[in-house]
Amino acid sequence: MTRSPDRLAVHLPTHWTPPQALAVHDALDALLAALWAQYEGALLEHLERDDAHPPPPNQPDLFDDELPF
Repeated sequence: MTRSPDRLAVHLPTHWTPPQALAVHDALDALLAALWAQYEGALLEHLERDDAHPPPPNQPDLFDDELPF
């Protein structure tokens, strides 16, 4: 699993009022808190496994050439 912030494109309405946007923010914040409270151990375990096996780098090794001297 990658944790890229742009992995899920979300398009928000542009017509929300500030109180509406704040209500959505508060609802998402409550959802996040509930998810963390219920799944904290499993999420941390999963994140540790992902960190233990990072994907290989996309950049080639720049110092792999034989030196001419």
